[in-house]
Amino acid sequence: MFDDKLGCKKCNASPEPKTSRSTLPYEITRSLYESSHYAFWLCECRYCGTPWLEYFKEFIGWLDGDDKMYTSWMPLVEFELAEISRNFPQERGRESIPELQKYFGRRRTLVLDPKNSYHWDQPGINPLHLAVTGSP
Repeated sequence: MFDDKLGCKKCNASPEPKTSRSTLPYEITRSLYESSHYAFWLCECRYCGTPWLEYFKEFIGWLDGDDKMYTSWMPLVEFELAEISRNFPQERGRESIPELQKYFGRRRTLVLDPKNSYHWDQPGINPLHLAVTGSP
């Protein structure tokens, strides 16, 4: 169920720092939820067709004005894609954030951090994906 052997070499590669979103192999196929501070999209690899879940989160820097933005990509297995497709036949509201966050942490996840660097998080709990905080 939590196999890290999903996808091809291109969608499992480690992008160079400052690589632009448009050159990554993940093509957005559908929006699941979008706001200024959270977003979830279904993607697929342009090369092998593996489905991926993309998650954008902005932490607001209330004190210093330095907002921290993260984007994560995690490959999906067939039953997860089917479940998301069934539960999200169309874009939904803010209440869907925890439902979509639950998928992250199951397997390796590519993360773009606020310094515009990429790294792979290993399976397990990532605090970025735990709680809905801040305002919509």
